[in-house]
Amino acid sequence: MAEILDVAVIGGGVAGLTAAAVLAKEGRRVAVFEKHTKLGGYAQYFGQTPAFDASPLVGGCGPDGWTRAALWEVGIVDRVELLPADPVYQAVFPDHRYLAPADPERFRQELTVLWPGEADGIRRFFAEMEQIGRAYFRLADGPPLLEPLARVHDQTLSAFLDGFTRNEELRTALSALWLYAGLPPERLSAVHYAMLWHTLHHQGAARLKGGAQALTGALAGVVTEYGGTVETEAQVQRIVRQGGKITGVKLEDGREHRTGAVISTASPHDTFEELLAAEGQTAAGYPPLRGGFVASVSAMAVHLLVDGALETPAASTILHATYDLHDAFVDLQREESDYPALVCTVQDYGAPEQAP
Repeated sequence: MAEILDVAVIGGGVAGLTAAAVLAKEGRRVAVFEKHTKLGGYAQYFGQTPAFDASPLVGGCGPDGWTRAALWEVGIVDRVELLPADPVYQAVFPDHRYLAPADPERFRQELTVLWPGEADGIRRFFAEMEQIGRAYFRLADGPPLLEPLARVHDQTLSAFLDGFTRNEELRTALSALWLYAGLPPERLSAVHYAMLWHTLHHQGAARLKGGAQALTGALAGVVTEYGGTVETEAQVQRIVRQGGKITGVKLEDGREHRTGAVISTASPHDTFEELLAAEGQTAAGYPPLRGGFVASVSAMAVHLLVDGALETPAASTILHATYDLHDAFVDLQREESDYPALVCTVQDYGAPEQAP
């Protein structure tokens, strides 16, 4: 007999586990199906001792941050330890370098010392980043908080920067976080960048003690404590529908679970073109994705265990060998890149026990 669920969650990353934890706490019968051998999704880890984290820096960790609010909501704020990042990162350019303090005002002053003639533009940029980012995280509150987003919703970061400075070096410095978003300023959404900036510089950045597995383990623990299940090596083959309604999920091993609702954290292409259109079904009623969604560029991560201490002023350093971020973006996609832009993180910075 197939197990009857209220909600089936496809994907055991942070999004899927968070949704499952909230639902389980509300008394819903929920199951998480993760195709990998371990949980985490993009918040992945590799190895045992030490374990390397794929995403060591987390934003929104301050008292008013969205991450901390989510940890409270799912009931694990006392199960994970956040290690505040101050400075948040170091940024290095051909002729400049700066530390980004956790206090936004100190950060603004740091940049003003480097570019004193641009003090007014820097001040206005910081104010706008705070306002747009705050509005982004309070979308549900409606007007008047929608107004800051409406002003820039169709602007790229490059166009947005035009209103503050024409200095190429400063523009590059203010765009340093583009590597975390994966697109250069002329293609990157100004709203998306403001969200990223706001989470790291206004809501507080931190690292997780014990890494990603500490977070995913705590989330999975909530799901199971409230009667839900979390499975790894459990790949969903298709989402079953009858009469246009979701009726269940079928796993690759042949098991089928009846459910009236599915949360899929798989990619839009996998969800709509594979899971909803498997075995002769069509994704009728859903918009076609081709042309509407474009796959992002891939990134390469190198994890190194180094014999000896690495003395750096911040856990993460953002390195640029050029001020032309478009050229850097193009070069990074070459078969033999010169790697003109990259992020380097010393994972056991401030927590030496992570790498015995």
